[in-house]
Amino acid sequence: MPFAIPRPRAQVGWALAAPGVFSSGAMATAVPLWVGPRVTTGGYQWYRGAASVSNATSASYQISSADSAQTVVCYASATNQWGSGVAVARRYITLA
Repeated sequence: MPFAIPRPRAQVGWALAAPGVFSSGAMATAVPLWVGPRVTTGGYQWYRGAASVSNATSASYQISSADSAQTVVCYASATNQWGSGVAVARRYITLA
């Protein structure tokens, strides 16, 4: 029986100073936990609602007033020599 090497699996968590209620200018950081052999991070893309946020392609994202009453989503991708995986973190933003 051949040995199957899995594609990366992942979970993305959030590192936030105050979960749930934010100040404009606060930083949200996606913290991916990749599981699999020889995994490399492929990239990040942040969304406000269904629209991608221009130039928001790093692990950190600065909360702005435009995020109020929106769901902010981070997609993080990873690859290894056997494939790729994507993890998603979502957070509804309420500004203080």
